[in-house]
Amino acid sequence: MRMIDLQAMRKLLRREVARAGGQVAWAKQHGLHPSTINKVLNEQRLPGRRMLAALNLRKVIAYQRGD
Repeated sequence: MRMIDLQAMRKLLRREVARAGGQVAWAKQHGLHPSTINKVLNEQRLPGRRMLAALNLRKVIAYQRGD
């Protein structure tokens, strides 16, 4: 399993939105509101469970020592 960060998730979302024909189209396909997608892309909101599932992702929290 490969880990990606928030920036990479937003890049993936942008690609998928473009492939679908825009934010409204992608939102409709996945039962989300277009404004939610816009807020995630513009770093005003974190992605929710449904958006992550639509991208075939899941949230994982990790901690790393600063050694």
